[in-house]
Amino acid sequence: MTENVTVVGSSVSSFQVISTGAPLAAPHAMARHVLVAAPSRIAKRLSDLIGDRFEVVACTDPEKAAALAATGTYLAIVKTAGFANLATETPIICVAETAPSDLLNELAGIRERARSDQRTRAGELAHLAALPYDEYIALSRAHATRDYLLALLRRHHGVVAEAARASGLLRETLHRLIRRHDIDSNWFRDDHD
Repeated sequence: MTENVTVVGSSVSSFQVISTGAPLAAPHAMARHVLVAAPSRIAKRLSDLIGDRFEVVACTDPEKAAALAATGTYLAIVKTAGFANLATETPIICVAETAPSDLLNELAGIRERARSDQRTRAGELAHLAALPYDEYIALSRAHATRDYLLALLRRHHGVVAEAARASGLLRETLHRLIRRHDIDSNWFRDDHD
């Protein structure tokens, strides 16, 4: 999904609430975590403003911000215009250099909608409770690990040494994970998007 944005808030000089055409709150959002994606000095100001009412994860690297946003684990994302192209279902609030006075109210509204959405979602996920917690977590971790390995190998065109270096894993560990998840690094050798 690409960041398909439309303005539903106030003027560009203040801030804009960005809609990605997704639900009002991310389905897996952590109740108080907000991703701030902006250059250092602006990220610091926004973090200071938001930090009393929400847990803040500040990211000043656009590429890393895009990766964090893609996880879908944030209640909302506050970013400066043009900072990063984000592919996410998470609500995005785009701000100018000065933080708007109603930013906290907007985030509180998103949190309330998320809580309501999560209560509804809990009913849809009730069948998962048939599994013991440890088994469910192991299955979820395996799925997430496979997704990560596929993305990592694609990014490094199947070159395991580069992928290991970038991920912080030992090459042998990465090879073991690749085998365990039935992945062939050669799948990505000719993939140069």
